[in-house]
Amino acid sequence: MSAFCSLWRSSTAGPHLPTAPSPGFAVPSQLDAHRERGLSGTVCSALCAFGIVCAGMAYRKVRRGARGATQGHVVATSPAQDLAGTDAAFQQGAAHEAKGEIQEARQCFQKSMQAGYPRARTRLINIDMLLLDPALPGKLEALWVSAAQHYDSFEAEFLRTGHVSEESWQHLEAAATELTELAKFNLGDWRMYQLYGRLLDVYTVLSRDTKHVALAAQWAVQRAVHPLGQNAYATEESSEKDDFNQAITAAMLYYRRIGDQERLQNAMEFANKHPYAATHYQNSWQTPRTFHPGYRGQPWWEGDSFQLVQRLEGGWKDPDTRAKITEELDTLLSKGAFERVFSPSALVVPGSVNEDRNGAEWSEYLLYDPKSVKLDEAKCAGIPTLSSLLRDPSNKDAVHPEINKSTVVSILSLDPGARIMPHCGVTNRQLVMFDDSFEHSVYHAGKERRYILFAMLRHPDSPADA
Repeated sequence: MSAFCSLWRSSTAGPHLPTAPSPGFAVPSQLDAHRERGLSGTVCSALCAFGIVCAGMAYRKVRRGARGATQGHVVATSPAQDLAGTDAAFQQGAAHEAKGEIQEARQCFQKSMQAGYPRARTRLINIDMLLLDPALPGKLEALWVSAAQHYDSFEAEFLRTGHVSEESWQHLEAAATELTELAKFNLGDWRMYQLYGRLLDVYTVLSRDTKHVALAAQWAVQRAVHPLGQNAYATEESSEKDDFNQAITAAMLYYRRIGDQERLQNAMEFANKHPYAATHYQNSWQTPRTFHPGYRGQPWWEGDSFQLVQRLEGGWKDPDTRAKITEELDTLLSKGAFERVFSPSALVVPGSVNEDRNGAEWSEYLLYDPKSVKLDEAKCAGIPTLSSLLRDPSNKDAVHPEINKSTVVSILSLDPGARIMPHCGVTNRQLVMFDDSFEHSVYHAGKERRYILFAMLRHPDSPADA
């Protein structure tokens, strides 16, 4: 395993790059204490406004204020367009940041993050990165602030529009350059771990360009082998922490993409040696975030194995039912009812630059949301014929029992010429007629927009009460 780590020490620029740690998995009782030690200085930290040109000076103002200083710099809020599409808690947090009310800002961002808004997590890390003691030297602080501003600009546009524009791409490349320079210095365990996470976020998107894939794998490995990464693992799909699983599966994904079989096998061996994480893979092509041994693993399944599939196929073969579904779908499209799919991990490469700029190459109409554990009746009313086929024959208010209730059911739309980059599903305990826990990609070679019904099915080997 030490050889695996050394591969990446030698390939990362900079003489001061921290040594990748050897695997040292803590037992559960140690993990809680380890997390508490690693974050105790963070939770009580305070920061100031972010996403602004003079952010670095603002952070120093807060530090001086905590030590009795009385003077500092006035800062401006983030541009209004950068807040478009954010939730109320995030906007309140940004307003508190601008006033230097850091504890209040942090509470708002925490609330926004708990509600599922991804930019809030980024802002919380930005806050804690700069106020954690000891303070970063001025040059390193400036690198982090600049890189964070670039990433914030990308993230704001991506979450607002669903596309990666040329300007956003330039922001990502600038962030990658500055973060890589910062990684040459030993910033302490917690900061290095967050830095590797931000680099992985950046390169997840940059990896749509082949020249960036090897570096994406490098930072995924650094994130996975770090002690904080090893101790933030998932054993179930619902596990609160899954940093290790996400990082090591990302590394294997990138190695497959560039055909690096040696590093792929090293990464798989490393994943298998974790004593707790659900990453004990048996096939290097089947590496979902959580893998559970004991379930049959085959990329393709016969429709005859599932009553729901037979029901859907029967409905589609019936001319009257098919005509009704098509008519109802056309009505939804005329109303613009489909919403963009935002998935940096399953990158979409559009059929043209213009499609990328309007962000609509991959969109969906959600019929079932696992958060509510029931069909969205308002959405189902828009396409009642298809929705009726998805219901439990013995309970019209419930979804069909073969549907995995922990995932969405939706109608997916993909534009002509678009392709979804290779990726793996979340777990091997659910199926989509093909087992998406095996690596797969999507390419639409047709000339018209494609629509499919997307429904995750319970694995036939699942216990009845699962």
